[in-house]
Amino acid sequence: MNPVVFAELVVAASNLALAVYVLAHRPRNVVHRSFFLFGAGIAFWAGSIACLSITRNFFFAAAALYGGHLMMLGLFMLAVTFPDEKIFPRERLWALVPIAVVTILTPFGLFIRSVQFSPMGGPVPENGALFPLLVGVTLFYLIFSAYLFAKQYRASQGIGRVRMRYLIFGAGIFIGAMFLFDLLLPSFGIFGFNLIGPLASIIFTALTAYSIVRHRFLNIRIVIQRGLLYACAIAMLGILFFGIYFFLQIFIKDDRLDEFIDVLAAAIGAFAFPRFRCAFEKATDPIFFRGGYDYAVAVGALSPLLASTLDLRTLVDSIKDFLARTVRPANVLFAFQGEDESAVLHGVRGQSEMRRLKEGCLMLVEIASGISDDVILAQELDAKDEQESRRRALSLMRKLEIAAIVPLFSKEGVRSFLFVGEKLSGDIMRPDDIRLFGILSHQAGMAIENSRLYEKIRVTNEGLERRVIEKTEKLKAMYDVQSRFLADISHELQTPVAILQGNLEIVEGGTDRERKNAARVARTTLSGMSTLINNLMEVARLNFSKNKLHKSQLSVERLLQEVSDDCFVLAVNKGISLSVKAEKFLIYGERRKLKEVLLNLINNALNHTRPGGSIFLRAVMTPGGPEVIVEDTGVGIAPKDVEKIFDRFYRIKGEASRGSGLGLNICRQIIEAHGGAIRVESEVGKGSKFIIALPAAQKDGSRMRSRI
Repeated sequence: MNPVVFAELVVAASNLALAVYVLAHRPRNVVHRSFFLFGAGIAFWAGSIACLSITRNFFFAAAALYGGHLMMLGLFMLAVTFPDEKIFPRERLWALVPIAVVTILTPFGLFIRSVQFSPMGGPVPENGALFPLLVGVTLFYLIFSAYLFAKQYRASQGIGRVRMRYLIFGAGIFIGAMFLFDLLLPSFGIFGFNLIGPLASIIFTALTAYSIVRHRFLNIRIVIQRGLLYACAIAMLGILFFGIYFFLQIFIKDDRLDEFIDVLAAAIGAFAFPRFRCAFEKATDPIFFRGGYDYAVAVGALSPLLASTLDLRTLVDSIKDFLARTVRPANVLFAFQGEDESAVLHGVRGQSEMRRLKEGCLMLVEIASGISDDVILAQELDAKDEQESRRRALSLMRKLEIAAIVPLFSKEGVRSFLFVGEKLSGDIMRPDDIRLFGILSHQAGMAIENSRLYEKIRVTNEGLERRVIEKTEKLKAMYDVQSRFLADISHELQTPVAILQGNLEIVEGGTDRERKNAARVARTTLSGMSTLINNLMEVARLNFSKNKLHKSQLSVERLLQEVSDDCFVLAVNKGISLSVKAEKFLIYGERRKLKEVLLNLINNALNHTRPGGSIFLRAVMTPGGPEVIVEDTGVGIAPKDVEKIFDRFYRIKGEASRGSGLGLNICRQIIEAHGGAIRVESEVGKGSKFIIALPAAQKDGSRMRSRI
């Protein structure tokens, strides 16, 4: 078979197979359809030329032109729709007019009048009158398509840009091969390489098909650079080897030299080349592969790094540094599912951006949980996906500039997520990156879970330690109170005991009048001691029986009226007016204890109010709850005494004979046992006002929280 025919048939079959494969992958996709038109056009063009060479029938010349028109149409549609997969816009329909015109004019022989054949069997067309029009239309579509591809390349990023690189690289090979082997060399009379140009179209269509169908790409730049570097390395070794060979031939005239050279070549290949390759890569990688990393080294360093600490913050920072050295993302963020916390670790400026990332990533946590338990890549999501969750995930990831969502597994499942931003290089996530994320999702997930458990244990231990300290301090305070209480009792009993002892001595040796007076003083002293002991017992009961009050619903109006009736005669005898004003509401408490408090307060008011003064007993319902007020127009209390008036055994200077100093302390303990509070407002010379806040009774009989 003629080599030209064979080459054209190979081109036709290969391009048609690729076109059908891409169309079958997604028949309804506009990009896949455009590529099918392009590939089928090349196949139709090459097949028609092969048939023309075999049959020498002019019909196939026109058919080849139709194949070229179809190829131009597919290329233009691909330039409009690739890689965003957008629908062909109506505003571009005008650009189809030129190809429609040349398609209509093709059968009339206006572009090719006849076809001659070269000695090798290849067709040599004779141009028609409108052939320049065909050339102009072809150049229009080529230039316009190239412009659209360049514009799309500048606007694209991530996987879109990588897909464009594949297409541009394939187009460069195809155009370069056609220019070199089918234009430049033939101009010098060299026709032996003409078949390489058409065959290069297979590389173009193959790379374009790969960029359309596949999503996880090889790094074409690295592949090319590695290939060129290895070619240079092999060339250097070859030059060294042949240099040694020619050098030895000059000085050694022996037939066994070739055998020695063979052994030397084998030794160099077996021992020297692996070391040379390692040294060569080590020297060139910092120059040509600064954005890359050694996957095996990265995986080997990961486990020791994750096991180096149990502190969550330190661990998270270590993972961030590890990713910054390997994948080199623009930002990294951790989100802990089930907890309102997220740690922005890299590439975040200001609180507003932190809040934006936090809210967006917490939304992504919910969406990602329902999509997949595997690594989710933005480059693998489709804006036209049938699943709404995947479309929402892609939209959020693009908005937040996140390239990958890595679930972090623990024993309880996925509880944390790692969000990796776009690469600083603008490249997509490569297979090594994805494999690294897979390892990181399990190892880092377990390490973070261990750190969080350790943190919980540490916090629990600190809490227990704090509670032990608090309980110890409380016990110490209770011991101090008890010691001070006993000291106060001892101090309070010293004086009456001394009085009794002195009067007993008088009884033993004094006159009848002295004995009678001593007996009176002893009786009065014993009465005071009895009151003191009763008060002390009341304090003790309140300290140890605060929760044993017999509470019920009480009418505050009736309670105040009972207290007023009991004190009315005492007030009249002292020339003091006692008035009651109470709103109608219920309180929750023990009647006897509350009445004791009010009687104590009124008794104090009677003792410190001059004749002609007044005592007011009121009950009001405030926004904070019920209040009972005992107010007088007495001598008042100095500011220095107001702060200490409710302390145990505290007595205002100059009034030691009027009480034990326990009455107001007992009142406060009773009110606090009811869940209320008592305070005093006073001014010297104008009187005092004791305000009691109590819990109100609800309709169901329970109490409301009082205002304290």
